[in-house]
Amino acid sequence: MKHSCAVVFFCSFVCIHAALLPKPISAEELPDSFVQVDKLIPGIKVELRYFTDNNFVGRRVGG
Repeated sequence: MKHSCAVVFFCSFVCIHAALLPKPISAEELPDSFVQVDKLIPGIKVELRYFTDNNFVGRRVGG
């Protein structure tokens, strides 16, 4: 019984959390000043590591 209550609580938490996350913005919704860098510079390789320790400051960057 304890195990099933924990599973129900966890599933409820995950569903509520997912419903509260912001929806991704499509390219059509971006401000006019934004550019799609891959359209501007074909073949560019982009690597974004701000949320890991493997970045230019050596620790996670919040935000």
